[in-house]
Amino acid sequence: MKLALAIVLSLGASLAQADTLLTYQSPGKPVREIAIAGGKVNMKMSGENADVLFDTRLRAMSIVNHAERRYIVMDEAGIQKMAEFANQMMKMMENLPPQVREQMKGMMGGQGMPGQRVVPQVLIKRSGRRDKVNGMGCELVESWVDGRKQSEMCVAPHSALKIPAADLDTLKAMFAFSKRVTEKFEFAKDLDNQWQQLGDQIPLRMIDNLDGNKPEQFELKSVSNGKLPESRFTIPAGYQQQKIELPQGMPGMGG
Repeated sequence: MKLALAIVLSLGASLAQADTLLTYQSPGKPVREIAIAGGKVNMKMSGENADVLFDTRLRAMSIVNHAERRYIVMDEAGIQKMAEFANQMMKMMENLPPQVREQMKGMMGGQGMPGQRVVPQVLIKRSGRRDKVNGMGCELVESWVDGRKQSEMCVAPHSALKIPAADLDTLKAMFAFSKRVTEKFEFAKDLDNQWQQLGDQIPLRMIDNLDGNKPEQFELKSVSNGKLPESRFTIPAGYQQQKIELPQGMPGMGG
């Protein structure tokens, strides 16, 4: 009895401390991987020789460009400076003469101007329907943006995918970081985060760009909990940090 209890406890502990690798595949495209371990996340960017790294302890996100052997670090202090610059630019655009604003709007293909605070409304709708992706049961939900159906996802609880609670907390921390970043920018501070609306559920399949000409579909092909190398979550030696340079002398920037 004691031996059986010890085995159960050890299995539970190993799952709680296990790493997680989510592998997504889109037809005819390279795989997308999300690796999670020890409070860190590595996301392989599809079609690009680049990674996105997130570290909960540093509260920072890094974009690593392997082709150029460079990386950019985005912490909250640096993002605050970027937001201040963007918000100042937004105020300047608001004060432009109407004819200049219209001219610039035409140059941007009729899109909204930085001085126009247009925030899309993102809504997750539960369809009540269920499906299976690679043998895993999931619930169909729809993502609507400004009244248009933009994507459809089939989601499942993280417990069904054997994603340890600690790794799920790491993902939540990354989403919370993204939300804090967004809120610093005046033109996007009210933008809803569809991933946070999903709660503890993970997409097994996602069909995106339904309102466009070329919908894209991604499916979760595998979930593994083996030990991942620390090198997966660190910037390779010899890579140079690329500083984010902002123009100096802008009104109200104090520089």
